[in-house]
Amino acid sequence: MLRSAKVELRQNPSTRHVTCLGHRWVIKVGSSVLTRDDGQPDRVAICRGLVFQIAALREQGVEIVLVSSGSVSVGQGHLRERAGDPGTDAVVRRVAASLGQAALMRVFQESFEACETFCGQLLLTSADLSGRHAQRRLRRSLGTLLTMGAVPIVNENDATTHAGNGIGNNDLLAAHVARAWRADLLVLLTDQGGLYTADPRRDALARLVEVCHGNDPRILAMAGGDTGVHGTGGMATKIQAAILAGGRGIPTRIAAGRQSHVLLRIRRGERVGTWVLPPATWSLGQRLGLPALPQPAYQWA
Repeated sequence: MLRSAKVELRQNPSTRHVTCLGHRWVIKVGSSVLTRDDGQPDRVAICRGLVFQIAALREQGVEIVLVSSGSVSVGQGHLRERAGDPGTDAVVRRVAASLGQAALMRVFQESFEACETFCGQLLLTSADLSGRHAQRRLRRSLGTLLTMGAVPIVNENDATTHAGNGIGNNDLLAAHVARAWRADLLVLLTDQGGLYTADPRRDALARLVEVCHGNDPRILAMAGGDTGVHGTGGMATKIQAAILAGGRGIPTRIAAGRQSHVLLRIRRGERVGTWVLPPATWSLGQRLGLPALPQPAYQWA
């Protein structure tokens, strides 16, 4: 167990460099951040929270690719309103994803228009992320959307995916997109404040782990496997995504998506959530052409 879960970020100034100077962010938002308890889109959280912050980051020169969850949850809510309990089999989930994508994109479109910008959607399968040619096509599509001033919104093509071509969950999808796009930072917004030494919903003594390395096996044991009410991935999938991104030297920030101005606070270099750093063989400054900086000191029991 951790003797002290708090590590001063000033011990590793490269984390501040990445958030303050990095200009390519992939932001993944979980269903719990985007939807209400009934599964429907939370327009206030999307427009006044998420989209407002993305618009502010773009004004600061940050290019944003948004990976959005919530389509299945929203679609199932629509089905319940019209046909009662729709069930949970694979076909119903695919239908719900199709309905939910349309509803979510409508809310995103209206929210971005309120901030005087617009968005475009990319629905991906594993084939779109496999191999250099596929990744090059993805980079071109993302780059063209961004050059035109649009915010790319990415999701897995849940309406057609199956066990043979599925990515698994949107945490891993976001990590794959970050690798393909060569992002500077992966941000995973969830209903938890970050990685804790134990489940804070069950253990009052659980403490936030502010900085850790993705290749330390102890963090997976801390992450456990619980999921949220509407989501398909728990903290363990976020750590797995951070490990995947870290394999390309991309750091990950895990934070509470409904915390006030969370993205802007991350941009300012404030201590928010959990940093999951790439393996110690990577220098975070290496992504920005900065000189090598020391890795943080840990106090493991």
